[in-house]
Amino acid sequence: MPTVLAKLTGNPVRDGAQMVALNAFAAPAAYLTGGNGTGADHTLSGGAERLGKVWLGTELAGADYFTYAPDSGVFEPVAELGDEVGLGVHGSLIRLRDPGLFPCAPDASYHFN
Repeated sequence: MPTVLAKLTGNPVRDGAQMVALNAFAAPAAYLTGGNGTGADHTLSGGAERLGKVWLGTELAGADYFTYAPDSGVFEPVAELGDEVGLGVHGSLIRLRDPGLFPCAPDASYHFN
Protein backbone atom coordinates (compact mmCIF):
# COMPACT_ATOMS: atom_id res chain seq x y z
CA MET A 1 0.00 0.00 0.00
CA PRO A 2 1.44 3.43 -0.88
CA THR A 3 2.47 5.16 2.34
CA VAL A 4 3.99 8.54 3.14
CA LEU A 5 6.07 9.52 6.20
CA ALA A 6 6.65 13.02 7.59
CA LYS A 7 8.74 14.17 10.53
CA LEU A 8 7.37 16.81 12.88
CA THR A 9 10.02 19.08 14.38
CA GLY A 10 8.11 21.19 16.91
CA ASN A 11 8.52 24.27 14.69
CA PRO A 12 4.96 25.37 13.77
CA VAL A 13 5.97 26.84 10.38
CA ARG A 14 7.97 23.78 9.27
CA ASP A 15 5.44 21.34 10.71
CA GLY A 16 2.66 23.16 8.85
CA ALA A 17 4.67 22.91 5.63
CA GLN A 18 5.25 19.19 6.29
CA MET A 19 1.50 18.63 6.73
CA VAL A 20 0.65 20.56 3.54
CA ALA A 21 3.11 18.40 1.58
CA LEU A 22 1.89 15.20 3.26
CA ASN A 23 -1.74 16.00 2.43
CA ALA A 24 -0.85 17.00 -1.14
CA PHE A 25 0.80 13.60 -1.65
CA ALA A 26 -2.62 12.03 -0.93
CA ALA A 27 -1.33 8.53 -0.11
CA PRO A 28 -3.93 6.12 1.31
CA ALA A 29 -1.79 5.72 4.45
CA ALA A 30 0.44 8.19 6.26
CA TYR A 31 2.33 8.39 9.50
CA LEU A 32 4.24 11.02 11.45
CA THR A 33 7.39 10.69 13.47
CA GLY A 34 8.76 12.97 16.13
CA GLY A 35 12.40 12.09 15.58
CA ASN A 36 12.78 8.76 17.38
CA GLY A 37 13.84 5.78 15.32
CA THR A 38 13.13 6.38 11.63
CA GLY A 39 13.23 10.17 11.94
CA ALA A 40 16.48 10.36 13.92
CA ASP A 41 18.90 13.20 13.24
CA HIS A 42 21.36 11.00 11.30
CA THR A 43 18.76 10.07 8.64
CA LEU A 44 17.66 11.88 5.48
CA SER A 45 14.86 13.56 7.44
CA GLY A 46 17.40 14.85 9.97
CA GLY A 47 19.53 16.28 7.17
CA ALA A 48 16.50 17.96 5.61
CA GLU A 49 15.60 19.47 8.98
CA ARG A 50 19.13 20.87 9.43
CA LEU A 51 18.87 22.49 5.98
CA GLY A 52 15.37 23.85 6.65
CA LYS A 53 13.80 21.72 3.90
CA VAL A 54 10.46 19.95 3.80
CA TRP A 55 10.92 16.17 3.58
CA LEU A 56 8.61 13.23 2.91
CA GLY A 57 9.49 9.56 2.82
CA THR A 58 7.44 7.09 0.81
CA GLU A 59 6.86 3.41 0.29
CA LEU A 60 5.23 2.97 -3.08
CA ALA A 61 5.85 -0.77 -3.66
CA GLY A 62 7.68 -2.20 -6.62
CA ALA A 63 11.26 -1.45 -7.58
CA ASP A 64 13.15 1.45 -6.01
CA TYR A 65 13.62 4.35 -8.42
CA PHE A 66 14.78 7.77 -7.41
CA THR A 67 15.71 11.19 -8.69
CA TYR A 68 17.40 14.19 -7.16
CA ALA A 69 15.11 17.21 -7.00
CA PRO A 70 16.80 20.59 -7.52
CA ASP A 71 14.43 22.41 -5.14
CA SER A 72 12.24 21.89 -2.06
CA GLY A 73 8.66 20.79 -2.65
CA VAL A 74 6.65 17.96 -4.08
CA PHE A 75 8.36 16.47 -7.13
CA GLU A 76 5.95 15.82 -10.00
CA PRO A 77 7.50 14.03 -12.98
CA VAL A 78 6.27 14.97 -16.43
CA ALA A 79 8.34 12.31 -18.18
CA GLU A 80 7.62 8.76 -17.06
CA LEU A 81 10.18 6.02 -16.48
CA GLY A 82 11.05 4.54 -19.85
CA ASP A 83 10.09 7.65 -21.85
CA GLU A 84 12.67 8.80 -24.38
CA VAL A 85 13.75 12.34 -23.61
CA GLY A 86 16.25 14.79 -25.00
CA LEU A 87 17.97 18.06 -24.25
CA GLY A 88 15.48 20.74 -23.20
CA VAL A 89 12.48 18.40 -22.84
CA HIS A 90 10.21 19.31 -19.93
CA GLY A 91 10.90 16.76 -17.22
CA SER A 92 9.29 17.81 -13.94
CA LEU A 93 7.58 20.33 -11.73
CA ILE A 94 8.31 21.11 -8.11
CA ARG A 95 5.09 22.12 -6.37
CA LEU A 96 4.50 23.69 -2.94
CA ARG A 97 8.00 25.15 -2.81
CA ASP A 98 8.64 25.92 0.88
CA PRO A 99 4.96 26.79 1.50
CA GLY A 100 5.59 27.76 5.11
CA LEU A 101 8.38 30.14 4.20
CA PHE A 102 7.30 31.32 0.75
CA PRO A 103 3.52 30.80 0.45
CA CYS A 104 3.28 32.64 -2.89
CA ALA A 105 6.20 30.86 -4.59
CA PRO A 106 5.19 29.61 -8.03
CA ASP A 107 5.72 26.03 -9.15
CA ALA A 108 9.17 25.48 -10.65
CA SER A 109 9.54 23.80 -14.04
CA TYR A 110 12.66 21.78 -14.90
CA HIS A 111 13.96 20.48 -18.22
CA PHE A 112 16.48 17.78 -19.11
CA ASN A 113 20.01 19.06 -19.68
